[in-house]
Amino acid sequence: MDAVDTEVEALKDQFLCSDWDSLLKTSDKLVDIGGDAVSLFFIECLDSVNADVRNGAALALRDIGDKRAVDPLIEGVLNPVDPKCCATLAYALETHDCSSKFLDVFRILFYSNYECKWSAHNILNEQKFSFTDEDLLKVKRMWEECHLAPELCPAFEDSKDRIQHNVDSFLLYLSD
Repeated sequence: MDAVDTEVEALKDQFLCSDWDSLLKTSDKLVDIGGDAVSLFFIECLDSVNADVRNGAALALRDIGDKRAVDPLIEGVLNPVDPKCCATLAYALETHDCSSKFLDVFRILFYSNYECKWSAHNILNEQKFSFTDEDLLKVKRMWEECHLAPELCPAFEDSKDRIQHNVDSFLLYLSD
């Protein structure tokens, strides 16, 4: 093991055992070092039961932009360890290419908490997507289900107008 590997291992241990402020400083050091081992470490941390570790890892991945983080971040938002502590993961997605994750971004918009909905809204408005008519029909069905059962859509009343705007802007592409 060379000096850099030794430093990375020590920083990983420090990251896992730190208070929030120290965790962020350690995270910045790891991001500066970079590399595959650092990216994979942060991706693994997304499954942590410790919210600070998850959130710190998500912020690091936001900075790193490793495309391998997209699926684990989406999974962490849609099936969170703690539904009240997943907004940072959604925020991290904003810097990643979600162009092939059209339905997943809409699932976040429909079924995640209010803060996650904002990130999904930003992603839908700022990125370009690949989708089919079938995908658009699925979005339409999911949104209709939310209208029929608003309890499926957290913060439905507070976010329905913005969600409707997102849905409408994509349904314009639906073939006749």
